[in-house]
Amino acid sequence: MKLTTTKYRGKVAENCHVANAVAVNSKGEVLFSAGEENFPAFMSQTADYIRLVTLLEEKIDEEYDLDDEELAILASMHRGEDKFTKRIKSILSKIDLSSEDLLCPEQKPDDNSSYERLIIQGKRPTQVHNPSSGVHAGMLALEKQIEGSTGSYDSFNHPVQAKYLDTVKNYANTEKIYREIDDTGIPTFSLSLKNIASIYCSLIKKEDEYLQRVADIIIKNVDNVFSNGTFNHEFTEVMKGNALASSNKNGLQVAGIKTRDDFVGIAIQVLSGDGKAGSSMLLELMKHLKMIGEPKLKKLRKFYQPEQKDKSGNPVLKMKSEIIP
Repeated sequence: MKLTTTKYRGKVAENCHVANAVAVNSKGEVLFSAGEENFPAFMSQTADYIRLVTLLEEKIDEEYDLDDEELAILASMHRGEDKFTKRIKSILSKIDLSSEDLLCPEQKPDDNSSYERLIIQGKRPTQVHNPSSGVHAGMLALEKQIEGSTGSYDSFNHPVQAKYLDTVKNYANTEKIYREIDDTGIPTFSLSLKNIASIYCSLIKKEDEYLQRVADIIIKNVDNVFSNGTFNHEFTEVMKGNALASSNKNGLQVAGIKTRDDFVGIAIQVLSGDGKAGSSMLLELMKHLKMIGEPKLKKLRKFYQPEQKDKSGNPVLKMKSEIIP
C-alpha cells in the first residue's frame, strides 16, 4: 500500500507527499501498513501525553494543587495565545517560579493577533510564548519536587528526563530508545511507527489508571491542550470522546481511536514533513478502515481536503489524500 497526498493547482498535480504509516489494534495486530511500519520517528510533542503520565505518577497535581484543566496545560501545544500564557504563568506562580525559569527558547506567538498585541504593548516575546512552554512548566514542577531547585531539567541525564525515559520504555515495551534534542531543547524519543501507534492504542483504551486519567484529561479539556481551529483540537471534539490525536512539526501525526468493537492506534510519518498532509492522510486512512463516516468527515473537510483560495474566494490549490494498492 501507498499513502499519498497530492497538491493540485487547478487540475494539474503540482507536488505529492508520501508517508510511512501503520494502524494497530489492541491485540497488536497490524490493520494497515504503508511503506515501512517500523520506520523510526522522533516523537517530540506526541510524547507529551506520556510525559503527563509521569507527572501523575509523581503526584505533581497533589504537590502543587493542580486541577485537571491545569494538568491539560502541562501537555499543551499552543500558538502563544493569552489564554495559554496566562494559565502557564499562574501554574508557575503556584510552583513559586516564573517564565524566566523555563528552558525552552523565546519565541514569538504563532497566533498573529497575540503577536500584534505584544507589539502594541511594547513587549517582547518570552519563553512562555513557546508552543511547548506548558510542557516545560511541568518539567520545572517535577525538577523542583525531586531536587528542591531548578535549572537543568533539559539535560539527558537529569532525573526528570530519566523518569520520562522510564515511562516511555514501559509503554513502548522496549529498553532500547534512541534520544536526541528536539526544537524546544529537551530530549526527544525515537521509536518505530508501530510502537508509537501501540502507545496511542493503549492510551485510548485506557489500559491502566494513569492512561485512563490522561485520556480523560485530554478529551475533556481539549481547549487547554490545543489552540482552537487546529486539526488536533477539532478532531478530538468531533470524535466526541472516542478519539484523541497529536502531532509534531516534522510531519508525524498520531491518533488513538475507539471503534465499535476495538481500539486502534495510528501513526503516520509524512516524509516531506508536511503537517497538513498528515492530518488529511489520517482521515483518509480512517475512512479506508471504516472508522469515520461522511458526517464527521464533512465537519473536518477543511483538514480532509484543504484548499487555498485567492482574494476572491476561488480555490487555487487543493490537496487530496489517497491509498494506492
